[in-house]
Amino acid sequence: MANLLTTMVTLTFADGSHDRKAVLEAMAAFVERWQAHVGRTFPYAYVLEKHPQGHGWHIHVACRGRTTHRALMLLWGNGIVWEDDGRGKAGRWQGMASAVKARCIAGYLAKYLVKSMDTDREKGARRFSTAQGFQPEEVRLGARDLDEAGEALLLVAGLSTVSALHVVWASPPAGPDSTWQGPPTVTVEWSRPAGSAPPRRRATAVPLLV
Repeated sequence: MANLLTTMVTLTFADGSHDRKAVLEAMAAFVERWQAHVGRTFPYAYVLEKHPQGHGWHIHVACRGRTTHRALMLLWGNGIVWEDDGRGKAGRWQGMASAVKARCIAGYLAKYLVKSMDTDREKGARRFSTAQGFQPEEVRLGARDLDEAGEALLLVAGLSTVSALHVVWASPPAGPDSTWQGPPTVTVEWSRPAGSAPPRRRATAVPLLV
């Protein structure tokens, strides 16, 4: 979500590869060729999936921007490539706003990841990966209470109303029987204006006990 990954690419192996190490090596080499072709690094995330009919591994990649299908086929070179950015008539996300499309694609990746964990029991196996250097920026703020923390969050986010803040996590009430013994804490996310980078930021507010 943070990097608005609005294109889904699925990579397959013509020979039906079942070798995880070889699949990961092929993916690493593909990303290197892909970024060289585009001329820059870019955010992406991918998940491995074992084909349900025994055809070996598939790789589902979420990325931002679009590379032509012909170029992807040449850059991959190991089998068929499926690509969907929602523009085609059969696009699953046709007409959706970028944020909605990115949320749908993130859901697909999560589904494939859960499916992979159900069908692939190899201990310590690597099932997904992401590009490095594109994580949302985290900002830590201190305040005397949650009201003051909310005002600080709005100032940092450049927003005028708390309704624009999305609460990612909030600490449970503290108490003798609570699992949370720290000060009240809330983590929020908010969208940046179009064209800004990064498109979404995250902040954690922890009131100071004074």
